[in-house]
Amino acid sequence: MTDYFLGCSICSVDNIVYIFGGSDLPYGDQPTYSLISFNVCNSKWHMLSPHIDEYDDNIPPPLVESCMVYHDGSLYILGGHLDDYYIDSIYKFSMNTSTWSFVNQNGQGPLLDYQIFGTVFKNQ
Repeated sequence: MTDYFLGCSICSVDNIVYIFGGSDLPYGDQPTYSLISFNVCNSKWHMLSPHIDEYDDNIPPPLVESCMVYHDGSLYILGGHLDDYYIDSIYKFSMNTSTWSFVNQNGQGPLLDYQIFGTVFKNQ
């Protein structure tokens, strides 16, 4: 399990805290796209999706300063920073299947850059 979380994304659902991405230093040379959870009731960590050196179009790249929200059994990663580039993509992690997928966006969306924040309210 990674031991660095600078610039990571965090959200909580019930008694579980989810942590995605981050780096060893702010804008460090070892960003990750691992997804871990922490159960606040039993104080246990769990690796949901480990960082591996290869990823495809359905797996988010190693990111810092992205936004993560939970909706309807899935975690969504919005935007973020990779090296010197801002990523305006959205990725979904299904809690039921433990798989990532790229989320197609219809129409022009907002620029998702530099440590954005968000929440889901009334299914929106």
